[in-house]
Amino acid sequence: MIIEKIKDDIFGNLLKIENENFELRVSLDYGPRILHFSKKGFENIFYNDKDLNPLADMFDVYDGEILKLRGGHRLWASPEFTPGCYYPDNFPVTFEHNDNEFTFISPVEKFTNLQKIIKIEVKDNKIKLKHSIYNKGAFSTKIAPWAITMLSGGGVEIFPQSKKKTGYLHNRNFSFWDYADMTDERFYLGKKFVSLKQDVESKCAFKLGCNNEDGWAMYFNKNQVFIKKFKFDDDETYPDGGCNFETYTNDSMLEIETLGGLRNLEPNEKVSLKETWEIYEETETPILRNEEDYNRLTSKYLD
Repeated sequence: MIIEKIKDDIFGNLLKIENENFELRVSLDYGPRILHFSKKGFENIFYNDKDLNPLADMFDVYDGEILKLRGGHRLWASPEFTPGCYYPDNFPVTFEHNDNEFTFISPVEKFTNLQKIIKIEVKDNKIKLKHSIYNKGAFSTKIAPWAITMLSGGGVEIFPQSKKKTGYLHNRNFSFWDYADMTDERFYLGKKFVSLKQDVESKCAFKLGCNNEDGWAMYFNKNQVFIKKFKFDDDETYPDGGCNFETYTNDSMLEIETLGGLRNLEPNEKVSLKETWEIYEETETPILRNEEDYNRLTSKYLD
């Protein structure tokens, strides 16, 4: 494994982690923020905003600091509300390294009193991530951990519907945001799968959430497939109408988002959320509205 500190002209100081399977780049100047993930020798499958546009320039409430889009993978606290979620991650992280584990720790946020930590464990062709949020304030707060991965334009996402047999009771929840058009051609709701296509020509945003009980989502792009795996817990109360999974797209990128259960955090308590990432070479792009292809393509990557 190669571990190297590098400097990017746009994104500043980064830690490059590379093995025979993949390459990862994590910011040291802000975050925690993972900016690059790819199969070794391939293009970055994550979206990066090289113009450093403001994500929320209307929220000038943090001593003049503005949250920048940047892209990649970040950790937020759900439910989403303004301006609380939009605290700028503009400050250097503390970095710790122990064998094949890498930990990136944000400063305590001045206004929210939250502290965010992403621990990365490198395991051959897999990356295990543990996202933690600590309440460092004097009062309790109710939040859920929310891990958001921004992926490059032009790909197709596939994720499963619930297969649980519940008889006369419902077995799945879908939440749609007010700007989501149910007739959007990028969106497909099938018998077993859901897919969402990123289209750089489509100016309308689209977002949905659901109870993803099988705990996986895949994104096919740039001759690669990015796979995110996670857990669903029946005993948890998830945000946004029971969603442990959400996805969003606009004309620039597509997001795969996972959420933990809502917890009432007392001072110095934490909530955590785990994910596993995999990435493989995959030259085939899914054909929209073809469930046979979806099943064939996804089954070879599932345990």
